[in-house]
Amino acid sequence: STRKESSAASDVYKRQVLSWNLFGKINVIYLFGRENAKRSTAVYTVIALVFIFAGTMMSNDLVWELTDLFNNLMVLPNALALFALTGTVAAIARNKTKAQL
Repeated sequence: STRKESSAASDVYKRQVLSWNLFGKINVIYLFGRENAKRSTAVYTVIALVFIFAGTMMSNDLVWELTDLFNNLMVLPNALALFALTGTVAAIARNKTKAQL
């Protein structure tokens, strides 16, 4: 057979792109609601395809740097949520402590 087999690493990367794309679509539906699911997932798909295509045209070093940048930027919404929920968590902890006494 003259068919070239893909490497295991390549298969892993393909599965990661597909799984993150599905995960993103699920979150878009959650954020924008089921009534807007078709439109919002179409927009998300176009944006994802643009970034996937752009990623294939860039150097590996730049792609990894951007990946690190965006992963690090995820700290911001998480830190804001933790700060916003601090009072709620403290109130729940106080109520549970009072209930156990």
